[in-house]
Amino acid sequence: MPPQQIPLIMEIIDNIVSPDNRKRKYTDRQIVKTLIVLQIFNISYRSDRIFLTNYEDYIRMAGIKEIPSFQTLSRRARMIDLHAINNEITSLYSIESIAAIDSFMIHTCKHSTAMRRKAWNNYKDLASGWSKTTKG
Repeated sequence: MPPQQIPLIMEIIDNIVSPDNRKRKYTDRQIVKTLIVLQIFNISYRSDRIFLTNYEDYIRMAGIKEIPSFQTLSRRARMIDLHAINNEITSLYSIESIAAIDSFMIHTCKHSTAMRRKAWNNYKDLASGWSKTTKG
């Protein structure tokens, strides 16, 4: 995905991700925007500080004043309902004739969590997949 499209993506995220009611240092919108930028450039959560320090435009686009730590990104990424965001994005495009959706993967949960939710019939999207961690 070309970097020129990133501002458009940030605008779409503003329309999809609802504002937080809780007082937090980083809103859900800011976290999702940061995760998307890192995913587009294939940057790990641990390397986010180095990357974002060198590209301050993306910090401004995400609307953050301070770069989130690895722990914050990791924890908040697990808390955000990425399935709902995916559904909202795909609903923006009506498939009446021909459509193409460019996608990238953000891992929504660990394999063990997905299996537990599937066993308890508590998995939000039974047709979706999940990934393994470095330990499993």
